[in-house]
Amino acid sequence: RTPSQVQVSTSPMSTEKSVEVALRSILFLAVFWFFWISLKAFPDLRDPRVLLPNLGGDRLNQATALLMAGSCAVFAVFGDPKRYLVLASPALIALLLWICISAILSPYPALALKKFVLACLIALQAATHLLLPISKRHFAALITIGIGATLLISYGGVALVPHLAVHQHTELLEPQLAGNWRGSFQHKNEAGTASILMMFFAIFIWRSGANLAGAALLTAAFVFLVGTGSKTPLALFAVPIFVSWMILTVQGTTAKVVLVTTLLAIVTLGTVGSALLPPIHSALQAIGIDATFTDRTSIWSYAIGEAMSRPILGHGFQSFWGTGDVFNSGSSIET
Repeated sequence: RTPSQVQVSTSPMSTEKSVEVALRSILFLAVFWFFWISLKAFPDLRDPRVLLPNLGGDRLNQATALLMAGSCAVFAVFGDPKRYLVLASPALIALLLWICISAILSPYPALALKKFVLACLIALQAATHLLLPISKRHFAALITIGIGATLLISYGGVALVPHLAVHQHTELLEPQLAGNWRGSFQHKNEAGTASILMMFFAIFIWRSGANLAGAALLTAAFVFLVGTGSKTPLALFAVPIFVSWMILTVQGTTAKVVLVTTLLAIVTLGTVGSALLPPIHSALQAIGIDATFTDRTSIWSYAIGEAMSRPILGHGFQSFWGTGDVFNSGSSIET
């Protein structure tokens, strides 16, 4: 390269582009870690406050959510606002209005409206998140850093503070989970689901050309999944891979829709359907599947009954589970 070419590569325009990429990367990772690691990693499940109804909110978490959403809004305004017009579809607007009305008329309107606003902020961040990387390679690099740090923190918790990263028999809600890993997450099921998602991220990283990083993250996420003891994600890991392959293989939109709809119908009948339809329950028992494991069928039956009592407006957006109505509803759901 000639000296003049070197001068061009270090021009103010090049520096400005580097700063923009750095800011995009910082915002991407900040949003990613806010949801994946959170501000309150390693919650202490021995704290008696976990038994109280969840009617409040964490101000630090709310302030951070506002900061993240505000940063994404600034990016949207100064980036390419036209990309966000696709979000203003009639179906989405109707859905948001329905949720808002449900929140206003719910038994806990303040809580439901707070959850509704938070959901809108999350939607803004989700819409912005995939627009931040400048290329597929940049996206793969950011995801590698994001899930790498998440796994490192979770493994570090298991090794250094097991009383906060591994379920203990002294916990107040589910002492029977003692020994299951949860890392920085609240529950082993949450950690198991996150592990599955990280495995899919790792496959993407691998297929993007970073073979070593992808393989390492895939292995680490799988080992952590096994440590969580989360059976459903482990058993169903191959299902979305198979279905994705089928969707890419099957020709025609109608065939793809039939495939996806049939799968969803089978899953729904095999889970919630077992709580409502005795023949489904009997069929599952005949092949050795216990749909009543952890009394989930009782939870589904209770939830469906409550939903049918207010089928249109519901009980408010995200303001039913964890409230006093459920906690004080009697012994029928004490398990």
